[in-house]
Amino acid sequence: MDGRRRCPLQPLRIGWRSLKLLSDLSAQWAVINRLLDEALGLEPSRRDAWLERLPTEHQPLKATLRDLLARQAGIETEAFLDTLPRM
Repeated sequence: MDGRRRCPLQPLRIGWRSLKLLSDLSAQWAVINRLLDEALGLEPSRRDAWLERLPTEHQPLKATLRDLLARQAGIETEAFLDTLPRM
């Protein structure tokens, strides 16, 4: 040992702003999860039209939903096996 005192582990301190942000993110992902389940229940050919008809309050989630649906489509077609992971 080098003679320095080691600081014991400190409890994680989260401020109100951080808690609010985590709460907002949790709520947002709950909505995304519900909407994604709804979209995956549709035929793949109907999903783009469904995205375009999203209510105004869900418009900010459209890009995330589109990305998640595209990833799912790649998995369904096994296209994910054609690409190597990034290193």
